[in-house]
Amino acid sequence: MLNQQIGFFIFRGVRDALIHSGAFTLVFGDPKDGILFQIHKDPIRNLISHDILMFNENVAYFERYAAIYFSHLLVFLEQLAEVLKEKYKIKTVAKDASCNSPGFDIILDWM
Repeated sequence: MLNQQIGFFIFRGVRDALIHSGAFTLVFGDPKDGILFQIHKDPIRNLISHDILMFNENVAYFERYAAIYFSHLLVFLEQLAEVLKEKYKIKTVAKDASCNSPGFDIILDWM
């Protein structure tokens, strides 16, 4: 599995390439294969290449990529909340929290 810190730099690099450096995304494949994609940057090179994410040597599974990225985000937010809770002496009110967003169920299934 991707180390959390390495994962952050990989995901940030992909995001920065897409937003700031002119990288582009290709999506293709049959629906039975899931959502398959590539992210390229000039000179042509695939920015997604970690074995656990790959459908083949050139194409990644979006579901796996999104699940790992979102998992890292949730871990980060949990750690941030703990730091803020301790720093500002925040008392926990609710023991259980939930999210009712329709998209959240999908990402949970992918994870």
